[in-house]
Amino acid sequence: MRTEEREEAKRHGLELLELELAQRGTNFDKAQKAGLFQDVNRQLGVGGLEDFVLQIGYGKLQPHQALERVLGPIPEARPEKDPSEGGAQVFVPTPARKAKTSNRRFRSAEESVRVEGMSDILVRIARCCEPLPGQPIIGFVSRLHGVTVHAADCQWALSMDPARRVPVAWESHGSHEHMARLRLTTHDQKGLLATVTKMVSASGINIIGAEAQTTPDRRGLITLRLQVEGIAQLKNVQQQLEALEGVIRVERLTN
Repeated sequence: MRTEEREEAKRHGLELLELELAQRGTNFDKAQKAGLFQDVNRQLGVGGLEDFVLQIGYGKLQPHQALERVLGPIPEARPEKDPSEGGAQVFVPTPARKAKTSNRRFRSAEESVRVEGMSDILVRIARCCEPLPGQPIIGFVSRLHGVTVHAADCQWALSMDPARRVPVAWESHGSHEHMARLRLTTHDQKGLLATVTKMVSASGINIIGAEAQTTPDRRGLITLRLQVEGIAQLKNVQQQLEALEGVIRVERLTN
């Protein structure tokens, strides 16, 4: 799977480079033969030309910005003679590009993560570990899904190709709502669900949903879907719930 991902990233990187090089009136093969990429390791700190292409394919390098560092900026448009205008000077402008900032600030739960060195990129919170603000996180770039954010200790993430890793961080300002789930194992005790929901609400946490059932061995299972600001708030309410009479244990669900 890693080999297939690597080959796909290489193809994608070449496609992006060809589009940018076409803006300069050349292509990848011509630029390579002309020796324009011979100093790419020193200029960008990559392992070589293949690594340069792979990092563009994985989304770690933006092709336009990378080529500007390697080849210099696209020359500004110069006045040219247009025969149809009787020799009058006309301008052929270079394609307009929107200015991009190195970091983008987000507002929603999925957008509360800052991807270092990237802008206007889709960010997705991984459902396998559902990290919350306050937890260490890592990001992995995907051709189809932008950057997926995992908890740093997520076993699934640790098994992924390290070449796809990108630095990510939680935004340090603003209030964001993140969904989290808790499962309580309890004694089969009358009125316990009402006590649980009352305590959670009193802590300032919004309950999205609650389910309760009884197991054959007369234990209760209560599943709560909550909106929290971060891992600290979740751990705080988890400790309060564990202290309730009739509650055996409280665990967080992440898949």
